[in-house]
Amino acid sequence: MAIYTVHGVSALYAEMINDPAHALINAASNCIRACITLAHKHTYPSRALEASLVAMTPDFVRQCMSAPDHETFFYTGEARGDKVLGILSVSRDGRIVLCHVDPKSFRKGIGTALWRTYLKACAPTLTHVDAPLPAVNWFLAKGFTLDATAMPLHESLITLPLRWQKTS
Repeated sequence: MAIYTVHGVSALYAEMINDPAHALINAASNCIRACITLAHKHTYPSRALEASLVAMTPDFVRQCMSAPDHETFFYTGEARGDKVLGILSVSRDGRIVLCHVDPKSFRKGIGTALWRTYLKACAPTLTHVDAPLPAVNWFLAKGFTLDATAMPLHESLITLPLRWQKTS
């Protein structure tokens, strides 16, 4: 198992961005879709699942990775990303764009390993996430707190705005 950091102009990054069928991109998309499907199954109405899955395609994952202001980390079960067990993508301004672990790999420390890798690689001082309800407790356990300044006033509550701030 390995964690790949994808950013800048690394050879792996260039290979993935230029190859529409790259195994890591497709495996990451499958991981995200499985995680969303499970979360929605028990938490949200079925029409919300359909809306959420529409965007989570390999092209969306590639767009996140090709954004020059994103750092992306993949936790893989096999060499070169044939099986993605987790993905974390964070914009340089500290917004978590993607944070998913394959449901078959829940509670094995994969999300925590990705989070620690991000902290070590990027040394953030402030990070934000709109956490889906099933993931709120995981983020709270990592030191996130409710960001009341970002609470939606008139929208239905399907995510909670959370923030993490480095302490001295």
